[in-house]
Amino acid sequence: MSKHAVVVLCSTTVTDVEEVDAIRYEVKLNNQRHISSGIVYVETPDVIGFLCADGFTVDDARVVCRELGYFRGTPYRANK
Repeated sequence: MSKHAVVVLCSTTVTDVEEVDAIRYEVKLNNQRHISSGIVYVETPDVIGFLCADGFTVDDARVVCRELGYFRGTPYRANK
């Protein structure tokens, strides 16, 4: 099991994100260095959790970034 959280870099212009009332979660970035990059976490009314990097792909990063309103996304491993 990986102890690394998913980190993504989203790019290009922010697009309009459609609001859907039925969704009870939000995908967010911790934005430590730039507004469009950071560790990915999911927040619900009851729980906040970080995504695990195991098996996280470029396609997954694109989905995360599209959820956030960006056009592109790239996963990367943060240097610590």
